[in-house]
Amino acid sequence: MGYADIGADIYIAIGLIAFYAGSAAPLAFLLASITYIITGLCYAELASKYPVAGGAQFFSMKAFGNLHGFLAGWGLLLDYTINIALFSLASVGYLNYIVQPLFHTNVLLRSPNYGIIAIIMILGRQSGP
Repeated sequence: MGYADIGADIYIAIGLIAFYAGSAAPLAFLLASITYIITGLCYAELASKYPVAGGAQFFSMKAFGNLHGFLAGWGLLLDYTINIALFSLASVGYLNYIVQPLFHTNVLLRSPNYGIIAIIMILGRQSGP
């Protein structure tokens, strides 16, 4: 777990967390913040000991060996891929709140439209500035 798995999702997920956690939302945010503070401190400590690129992959490799480093690297790559998918799916849900009042329909939330719009959002993303 690292800060990179948050990305822009945190700004979309705040509303969802508040909705589903209800009155326990402050506790959920407190637990998440403690987890990420501890994670950040661990990364800072490890980065000062091993000042090389690679992050969790390199740290796992140094601690447990090549196989664990390899698995950690691929796990992070999978995490980033899932992160993109979750962000686009959450974005479609929020986009529906704009489309629904304009067209008086929840067409974006119907299957398979929900997934198709999310895929279009991923494919339509441009890299660079």
